Amino acid sequence: MSGWCSHEDTRDFFLPPAKQGGVERCVYELSARFARRGHTVTVATSTRGKESKTISERIGLLQVIRFAEKFHLFEAPLIPAISTVALTAEYDVLHVHGMCPSITDLSILFAKIRRKPVVLTYHNDAESEIWSPVAKLAAFVYSSIVSTLIRATDVVVCSTRSYAETSPALKYSLNKLQVIPMGVDFDRYSRIESLENANSEWNLLFVGQLKEYKGVEVLLKALFILRAEGVLINLDIVGTGPELPKLKSIVRLLHVEDCVHFLENISDHDLMKLYSSCDLVVLPSLNRREAFGIVMLEAMAAGKPVVASNIPGLSEVATMAGGLLAKPKDASSLAASILQSIKNKRRPEVMRYSVKQFTWDKLAARYEEIFCSLLNPATEQIGSTHQLEPIAPQLQSE
Repeated sequence: MSGWCSHEDTRDFFLPPAKQGGVERCVYELSARFARRGHTVTVATSTRGKESKTISERIGLLQVIRFAEKFHLFEAPLIPAISTVALTAEYDVLHVHGMCPSITDLSILFAKIRRKPVVLTYHNDAESEIWSPVAKLAAFVYSSIVSTLIRATDVVVCSTRSYAETSPALKYSLNKLQVIPMGVDFDRYSRIESLENANSEWNLLFVGQLKEYKGVEVLLKALFILRAEGVLINLDIVGTGPELPKLKSIVRLLHVEDCVHFLENISDHDLMKLYSSCDLVVLPSLNRREAFGIVMLEAMAAGKPVVASNIPGLSEVATMAGGLLAKPKDASSLAASILQSIKNKRRPEVMRYSVKQFTWDKLAARYEEIFCSLLNPATEQIGSTHQLEPIAPQLQSE
């Protein structure tokens, strides 16, 4: 039995049963499977959404330690206390989900001081639409600093090759790169019955946190363009976040209240019904804060086509099953891609087949091979079993 310590980048920290985002889902799904395989797993994270004090709790087989989240630099929490777990805890491998200032960077440093192997799952670059240009300068400086620390890790995992190869923080560490995508509960989503649209209106679906980088404002403008051209189209927006009041105001200004529905936090049962009844799932993200888009895997597993922004990472995932791409921040381009997609229907089984291999169990086995190879270098070469087919291999060869 191995002791694995997992440090999570705490931008939107939740670990089930609380509400979570893509990174949080990844940390939980992988950690829970490591524990079920007989390993001792401790997750160090923050108290966002809970009382602001250190909390130790059990979530299933996981030991979760939450540290108080009180201070932020731009959108990043500053919680150096989390990194002390890497300095004091008993563990064999440190698995870092990052990067985040004062948390994951210090954790890597402390683990290497203790001569512990470190696996870094690099989820996304630091980037912001809100604080530009100050935040852009800060992100550049931070990327330059952490690129040195990343070189000290033993293995770097990124969800797509195109994202890793365009990341300023990873450019010196591509020799230790392993590409492991995010996962999906395929059995659950593939059971969703894909309902045929019986009327002349089209139903779009957005699922995600309502933050600036998600690009929902661009989606609303694209909807306005389509409605003005006589396309009967509706949009369901599932999720909540700081942009919600602004987005509701934009809906009123565009006079599209009758066809835009803010559903905020809904039950899993109701979300499944929306996947079943929608014609298209749209992810119009603006920048590198979005690196993969688990919602697109869910949509394709449910047999639904997707439209996404043409940015590194996202483009690989979207095009797996013929999804269309739009210029980021361009409402006209997004409107055109949406219209083309809803007119060119594709068979649900084609979408489902494209993501069938990306189950959390298979991804956890892939990580376990990496951990075991670091603890026992004499074991067979990393990736010799449970190998995943590459995402959009035509993009990787360009």
